[in-house]
Amino acid sequence: MTGFVSNATLNLILNARFDSNTQTIVGKQLQVEAERKNSLIKILAEPTLVTMSGQEGYFLVGGKIYTPTVGSNGTVDYVERTYGVGLRFTPTVLNAGRISLKVAPEVSEPNTEPVTAGTTLNLPAFKISYASTTVQMNEGENLVIGGLLRDKLTEVIRRVPLLGDIPLLGALFRRTEKNAETTELMVFIRPTLVKASASAPELPTDRVVPPTQKELFLDGKLQGSPVK
Repeated sequence: MTGFVSNATLNLILNARFDSNTQTIVGKQLQVEAERKNSLIKILAEPTLVTMSGQEGYFLVGGKIYTPTVGSNGTVDYVERTYGVGLRFTPTVLNAGRISLKVAPEVSEPNTEPVTAGTTLNLPAFKISYASTTVQMNEGENLVIGGLLRDKLTEVIRRVPLLGDIPLLGALFRRTEKNAETTELMVFIRPTLVKASASAPELPTDRVVPPTQKELFLDGKLQGSPVK
């Protein structure tokens, strides 16, 4: 029975009380929230970045936020702050085709918890996870950087005074919340030496053939047949 086991059904049963005046069941004396939600999030980005030997490359997927700052003359200025998943890398080509690669992945996000720092205002803050390493690799080899970025467990118990402390029966007057959050990020890096070419590369649009009027209106095709 779809929707039978839900908060609305439980509350309808547990909220009921008998009214002797109207001889009906009315009232809202107790509420129950009993839901469990499992979800999976997968975010995959496959950028291809080209940089010269000894020059830094940078990759970022995220957003921007403007934080207020007080200037020397008392005016309020806004400073741009980026956040998200970023990667800085500096390759250096060595002899025999080896590559010295310095990589620094970074993950940052705005902090939802209020930070006052002794003031009456909520100051913007960020959660940052950062790593940096330098390795030597051959062309085509893979470098994997992984690790647990965050493992957060929050437990909250709300209870009715005195009644919630009664052994066994006190569970009826308590509300327990448990929230577990785990975030893990893995970065795969594969350096490749790029050589210049005199011929122009083939573009995906080079293979697109506009349909003729017959193919478009009669055959219902959005792309024409390739020319032999």
